[in-house]
Amino acid sequence: MGKFKCAHCRDEFERWALIERGGELFCCEGCAGVYEILNSSGLGEFYERLGKTTLNPARGAKNTAQKSQEDLAAIYQNYVKNENGFNKISLIIEGIHCSACIWLNEKVLFAQKGILEVNINSVNNKALIVWDENEVNLAQIFALIRSIGYEPYPYDAQAQEYRLALQKREFYARLLVGIFCTMNIMWLAVAQYGGYFTGMRQDVRSIINFAEFILATPVLFYTGSGFFRGAWGALKNKTQNMDSLIVTGTLAAYIFSIYAMFSRRGEVYFDSVATIITFVFIGKYLEILSKKKAADTLDNLNSLNLNSVSVKNGDEIMLKSAQEVRVGELVVVRAGERVLLDGIVISGSASLISLVLAARARPRILAQKMAKTR
Repeated sequence: MGKFKCAHCRDEFERWALIERGGELFCCEGCAGVYEILNSSGLGEFYERLGKTTLNPARGAKNTAQKSQEDLAAIYQNYVKNENGFNKISLIIEGIHCSACIWLNEKVLFAQKGILEVNINSVNNKALIVWDENEVNLAQIFALIRSIGYEPYPYDAQAQEYRLALQKREFYARLLVGIFCTMNIMWLAVAQYGGYFTGMRQDVRSIINFAEFILATPVLFYTGSGFFRGAWGALKNKTQNMDSLIVTGTLAAYIFSIYAMFSRRGEVYFDSVATIITFVFIGKYLEILSKKKAADTLDNLNSLNLNSVSVKNGDEIMLKSAQEVRVGELVVVRAGERVLLDGIVISGSASLISLVLAARARPRILAQKMAKTR
């Protein structure tokens, strides 16, 4: 009978598992709702940009409840920053697969009145959103993203650091297995190649072949498991990528080597299998390290954007938002702290380093702010 594709997520299902809406087939009401929203909003181009990529089914996306008032209050307090009269938040948008997903999220958000800036990083799915609270609020922004089948949640630097640390630990374990097994296989391969020219008994050759087989197997299926996942995803989308090339070559060499080992005909290539997987995996490992370093750098830069200062009120010193400080109040700046406000030094002395940042958005507003401080 064959399988049919959902008109939105493009995944394949049996005909009995699909529902029909407006002449199109969908796997769930969520996909049907998102499909209707996109086409009614003139964003049907998304499916052309999507190509052969499949999405996760948007189950329940149409009926997802908004965050509670308590959750929103906590998000506003911990993650939302106010700069130049506008709110700013960093989100992780779960469900982004490709550039078409980024295009769709940006189109939908920019179409909402009050959203001034949207910047989505395709590497880590981190989105920076700036909006005017007088025209749109955070609950509406979350509802917009959920309405098209994606799930937003605030970017937490500590949680992201923990996730990257776990990922690094997993890569480190796989890397150790790959290097250990590959080095031992190379020693055996040296002996085997030496015996090829000087003569070696068949039983000794069989033992060496079997030892290489034992060492190459965890390298291929444990160290190289990520390549198999990537190749399987490309196969499901009826396309090819670098993982497909690696898996095809190494798996073919591995299967042929098993045949040669048991039939005792031809040469084995377990050393080549282990070497290819390990060296390519080292490149992947270095990529993870570079991403972690980039994330740490961004977090360090974001930490410079403090929004609270120490204000002296009588004999007490209290923390206060920089936006709430009024003219005439005394601000205490301790050694090593950053100055967030313009003012006049009335006691003490310090050396300050001035850092000037060029802003991409709202230059007119910044120019007015600078003009008032002169």
